[in-house]
This record gives sequence, C-alpha cells and structure tokens, in this order.
Amino acid sequence: MTRILLLAILVFSASAQAFDISGTGTVWRAVDGDTFWISDVERSTFDQLWQKSQDPDHFNRKYSSIKIRIGGVDTEESTHKDRSKNTDRGRGISEHMKKLSAGQPARFRCWTIGKYGRPICAVNLQDIGDIGRYLITNGLSPYVTAWGAHPYLHEVYRQADAR
Repeated sequence: MTRILLLAILVFSASAQAFDISGTGTVWRAVDGDTFWISDVERSTFDQLWQKSQDPDHFNRKYSSIKIRIGGVDTEESTHKDRSKNTDRGRGISEHMKKLSAGQPARFRCWTIGKYGRPICAVNLQDIGDIGRYLITNGLSPYVTAWGAHPYLHEVYRQADAR
C-alpha cells in the first residue's frame, strides 16, 4: 500500500511540473548555443512562466525578458561558471547563434522548468525555423533524450539526428 501511495505521489508531482505555455518575443541575446534571452514577452505569458519558476536569475520584469533553455539539445559549453568546461567549439557555436539570432522575432512553446530554473522550450526564429532542429541538422548538437523525448518535435529531431 505504501508503495502505491508513493508511486501516486511521484506521478502526480511529475505531471504537476508539466505545462504548455506559448508566447512570442524578440531574441535579445544568445547566452550560448542552447540558451537565449527572449524579450518583449507578453505580460500574461511572462507571468505564467514566472509562476512556474520564480527564479529571478532567469526573468527580468522590466524588459519582460525570459532566459529560455532549448529542449532536446545540448551544445558544448561556452559560458559555464567552471571555465574548464568551456570549449573552443562551444564558444564558436555560441558566437554563431548570437549572430544568427540577435533581434530575431521568436515564437516559443515551453513545457517544463529545468533543474536550473529556466523554462525548457522549443523556439522558432523567423529566419531559421526551430532552433533545436537547426542545431541538430547542422551538427552543432545531438538530439538529447536523457531528460525525456521532446514532447512536440521528437520525430523531427530524431530524423534530423539520423542524418
């Protein structure tokens, strides 16, 4: 009986963390290859994501900005606090994404908050489409399912990674 109760609590807790919140904004800056600040986010969307995270390191109310982590990808590090984890390849990918994305209109769809307090999302840019697919297709990141399959683009990412 105790195991059943514990399992029910775990399932409820996991599903309580999941959500589906979409919005639009403008890429203010790429932090690195898989993390972006999106500004000018509609206030109601900003507030919904803030309520899920409440991590002040990833939200700026003054500019309606949210630091978003792209789900399903993992580029090499470029700005890690432990500088020994940063790589030349990571810095190159970061610079590439900064040039490609700065000022771009963005549409995003978020489904959870990651362990570091950032919303985990799919992000589409006007010029390149889905950022995760772009990273995978261009060999800048593998499709990563260690934290679960992408809830919206699993097949797209899987096929892109198989190329």
